[in-house]
Amino acid sequence: MEIRHLIIVHTFIATLLAVLLYLGLNPLISVSESTLQINCIILSVLISGTLVFTGFILEYSHTERLPFAKKILFYVILAILFIACNVGINTFILHELLEAEEWSSLLPSIPITIILALFVYSISVIIYEVKSEKREEDNDDDILIEEQIKEVENSVPAIEHIAVKNGTKITVIPISEIIYLQSDGDYVMIHSTQGKFLKEQTMKSFETSLPSTKVVRVHRSNIVNIDFILQIELYEKQNQILILKNGAKVRISLNGYKALKEVLGL
Repeated sequence: MEIRHLIIVHTFIATLLAVLLYLGLNPLISVSESTLQINCIILSVLISGTLVFTGFILEYSHTERLPFAKKILFYVILAILFIACNVGINTFILHELLEAEEWSSLLPSIPITIILALFVYSISVIIYEVKSEKREEDNDDDILIEEQIKEVENSVPAIEHIAVKNGTKITVIPISEIIYLQSDGDYVMIHSTQGKFLKEQTMKSFETSLPSTKVVRVHRSNIVNIDFILQIELYEKQNQILILKNGAKVRISLNGYKALKEVLGL
């Protein structure tokens, strides 16, 4: 869909340029109608095509990161290349297609061609700069939203204990006594020094509410209290496994290993 849209836009640009060139050059230079039309069509197609490549260059050059002076220098060099390509290729094609007399009669149109090419190039740069500023504003908004989300998450007070209801009894488990949590369907199995307890709660809620300096989600199914880690061993190829002080073995995902190393300062 994007390619189709690009083709339609640049076909329109080429047609508009051909009409403008014809109307602008017709009263100024004395050439045959067919010669003038050929010149206008070739040049308009060249300019439109060169705009596509210029757009790619601008898109991937990341000029917004450049200092102002270097950005201006970049645009000037790109403008020279843009004009040179259009005027040079157009002149070469006309030289090969037309007779010497017809071709030489079009030479007075070169200054107008340069002005038109420079005008089109300037418009494309302005459009790019506007889009670039809009993109930066959107990125700033995304960053602000992410920061606000983090602030909200950080503002949630870390819990100091977990209460588990078992029939008519309620057991209160301090965070310091939790060894690890294990996902069990819609429930979470809490392994603690007091024993094992099943609680209807999500792993995500525990991950956000438990103190991040004490517990780490090392796998999508496991959250571990770092005080109960005995050692980290290699499990199969490029996989690690935690050996806990109660003898339990807990697998670690790649992201979990990174998070664990960050908390442990490794």
